[in-house]
Amino acid sequence: MAIDAPTLDATRRLGTLEDVLRWARAQSPPLEIVEVVTQDEFTHDVVFAARDGWLVFDTT
Repeated sequence: MAIDAPTLDATRRLGTLEDVLRWARAQSPPLEIVEVVTQDEFTHDVVFAARDGWLVFDTT
């Protein structure tokens, strides 16, 4: 699945997990966190259910 250009552009500007959460809640409908995968003590993958699949943000 390819991500649409407006969504890709919007996500490129997100710099922090707080930005990601704010952006996800502002979507219509709001995106829900499905899972947080711990990679190590500093890195987590945050998985959101999206309209046509999944969005995964790597956070450190």
